[in-house]
Amino acid sequence: MREAHLRDFIAVADTGSVRAAARRLKLTQGAVSKNLQALERDFGVALLHRTTRGVEPTEAGRVLLRRARAADGEMRKAREEIDLLVGQAPEAVHVGLSPTAEALLMAPAIQKFRKQYPETEVEVSGGTVHALMVRLREGALDVAVASLGQAAADAGVEAERLLSTDFVVVARDGHPLAKARDISELAGCEWVHGTRHEFGPALVEAFRKARLPPPRFAVQRDSFSALLFLLMQSDYLALATEKAVAPFCRPGLLARVNLATKPGTTVLSLLTPASRPLTPQAQALADELRRAARRHRR
Repeated sequence: MREAHLRDFIAVADTGSVRAAARRLKLTQGAVSKNLQALERDFGVALLHRTTRGVEPTEAGRVLLRRARAADGEMRKAREEIDLLVGQAPEAVHVGLSPTAEALLMAPAIQKFRKQYPETEVEVSGGTVHALMVRLREGALDVAVASLGQAAADAGVEAERLLSTDFVVVARDGHPLAKARDISELAGCEWVHGTRHEFGPALVEAFRKARLPPPRFAVQRDSFSALLFLLMQSDYLALATEKAVAPFCRPGLLARVNLATKPGTTVLSLLTPASRPLTPQAQALADELRRAARRHRR
């Protein structure tokens, strides 16, 4: 089994077809198929099967895919460290950020980092906290910042508390309940939420304390842009962090629903791999994220 076999297997799993994987890797379909066949011979089981949606990993393939991603991440880190030894800066450092981290920490941290490493690009990814932890554990991310909420850090991921921030109820500008002061006025609304671990429990607890039936969740979204467009074009409500939505709370876009009782707070944590040392560039970016967070602590 060679590194190319795992590389091609990951590409096919990511793209859903041999053709798309070959196009991404700039190889022929025959070369990719040959490497996949060699990999299946090595393991003695089928690793992929065709469905109406394309090519998907079998159960054995999913087991291998988890390990292959981790191995691929380790190889990328090894290349970066070797580049540093010979005086070459890595092309990029990879960071995963929640919307709140993007709003509060991203710009100042990246600008300071780029002054130290002007030759290294910063690649920013979003997603749910669990998706970020998986990508961090597999080596696709160097560091991440997100709110764990009531979830625990995955095995292999270390969490360091950075700061806390308030939740706020947000709606479209002109929403009929935008001037509500008591959460009981929102009992009949439908809600957009990010992850049940981060946003869901705070809202459920606020309803419970007000002796209301549980809130009705209509949409779960991964991206912040999805939240913005859903709110601006509907009467859905959402629980979000104050700092994340503040730039959009102006006429024509969004409005805070200023309830008399705040619906809670959340904590942002710096997530790093427990079993893999950070490269100097990743460590520098993590340090800048810490410094940016200190300015918002209370």
